[in-house]
Amino acid sequence: MPPAPKLRTPALRELISQLRFVPSPTARRHVERAEHLFTLIDPESTYPADWVIYQITAYRPDTSDTSEPVLIPGKALRGDLPALIDRLSMIAQFESAELHAQGWLDASEVAKRWSITPRTLQRYRSLGLLSRRARAPVKGGVRVLYHPQSLENFLAQNTPRLSEAAAFSRLSSDERERLLRLAQRCRERFAWSPTRIAHELAKHSGRSVEAMRQLLKAAPKANLASRAPLRPRDLRLIELASRRGFKTTQIARRLSRTPAAVSRAELQHLARRLRNAPLPEAPEGIIDVAAALKNPSVSMGLGAGCAATMSEHVRRTLDAGWPDAQLELARARALQALLSRARGTISQIDPTRPRLQTIDRVRTDLLWACRLKAELVRSQQMLLIKTIEGRLGNAGLESLPPRSARELFLLCIDALMTAVDRFDPYKGGRLAAPAGIELNRAVARWQQQQPQQSSQSPKPPQRLAERAHKPAVELVVLPDWTRRVYPFQTMLEPAEPVRRAVQDLSAPLSATDRTLLAARFGLLSEPPTTLKSLTTSMKNLPTNLLVRRERLAIRRAFLVGLKIATSPAAEPRV
Repeated sequence: MPPAPKLRTPALRELISQLRFVPSPTARRHVERAEHLFTLIDPESTYPADWVIYQITAYRPDTSDTSEPVLIPGKALRGDLPALIDRLSMIAQFESAELHAQGWLDASEVAKRWSITPRTLQRYRSLGLLSRRARAPVKGGVRVLYHPQSLENFLAQNTPRLSEAAAFSRLSSDERERLLRLAQRCRERFAWSPTRIAHELAKHSGRSVEAMRQLLKAAPKANLASRAPLRPRDLRLIELASRRGFKTTQIARRLSRTPAAVSRAELQHLARRLRNAPLPEAPEGIIDVAAALKNPSVSMGLGAGCAATMSEHVRRTLDAGWPDAQLELARARALQALLSRARGTISQIDPTRPRLQTIDRVRTDLLWACRLKAELVRSQQMLLIKTIEGRLGNAGLESLPPRSARELFLLCIDALMTAVDRFDPYKGGRLAAPAGIELNRAVARWQQQQPQQSSQSPKPPQRLAERAHKPAVELVVLPDWTRRVYPFQTMLEPAEPVRRAVQDLSAPLSATDRTLLAARFGLLSEPPTTLKSLTTSMKNLPTNLLVRRERLAIRRAFLVGLKIATSPAAEPRV
């Protein structure tokens, strides 16, 4: 027994719920009146609901209230009346023998007469083919019967549709093999997706796209219905190309995929990496994220890199002095708030169908957290210098050989990063407490690893002066530690040439591109910005257009940054 069609018109749904318990003779009258009403309906007109109810039940509802009458489009009414008649006939309790005596036909007889399948006949009921349900001789059985006059009316109105359905034939084995060979050539020559191959086969065979898709899906050895999953190296290629600003269409052409498949794979890859990102443990208690991010000090002075040489780093640190307590506390609390919000958003990511907006919120929060942590580490550089001077006997970093000075400095930077992760701004105290402990441990470990002869007296000042006049490449060169404050920071940052082009204000980069990328990644003092916030500030530019514009800006900045890096005046960096 086929399922009863659904009623989509609210007025008819309410009517059938009120007629559930009417006597069988009354229900039969309702069926006959509804069948007559169907012949009166014009699809292009509209009809009041109370008039429709009166035509079916001979009862006029109370319309004394002042509310506007409910109007039903004629097309919707013609589509729902067969379903209403179907339900009313079940209440009327027709017998199949009774209707057969009046000339009604079974579904199998109608399907045979029209040369269609029973499933196709069932679909026609939603197009206006009237039928009744009747009890079969078998206990509990129900049959769907059709009146000859209703069949003639439907045939007169749908002759082309029925002719097309009657002409349908299944694919022969030869035709199936020919189409599969064509599909295989399309895959090997053009690397088309299964959907595009199905559309091409539909054009050649005159069949539906869905039929061709099912053919590809059922192919035993052709492997045409789906592609092999992208390899890890392909995912790394997508990530690298995206960070360098290549278009999605270019990446798709390189991997023989569709742009939609590449975008989906990129989002899924980012979702997996974000879900597996080693975030620091959250402090105890509930964090008020809005209050922590409201402080203006957490949204300024961010995104700067570190000094290129050791001497420049020492000079900047001495000029900056000791950190401000209130600024340190505000940034530490904002850091914990951003990490907490990112944890909550990551837990909502669907790994199979991640949404761009959700991924973007997580990336922006984590990148903002990286910027704040870098500033907290930078604020403890005076403590770093004083600790090293105290442990080395006021010798300082510049008294060490370049390799040793660089090694010790990076160990101390790692110690400060650990201290920032351990610091709980909600328990009182200053960051200097855990920072001092970690710095002393790091310097002590470094001293234990040095050979015995390394503890000699510091070199005389004139030796340092001689080194200061040597080329910059012979000085202690520092890596940009601000780009590695967290293990996951690499996947959040733009490529190094992009950052260089944006932060070098003399670089030949357009103001529009620099403003967009600086706001997107937080490279010029302000924090990173989400796509949603940028669309609002850019006169509600659609997200897909903004993403495309961002990629173009990244590509242009990447090329400019490469020129800067290869110029003779570029600072060497390890």
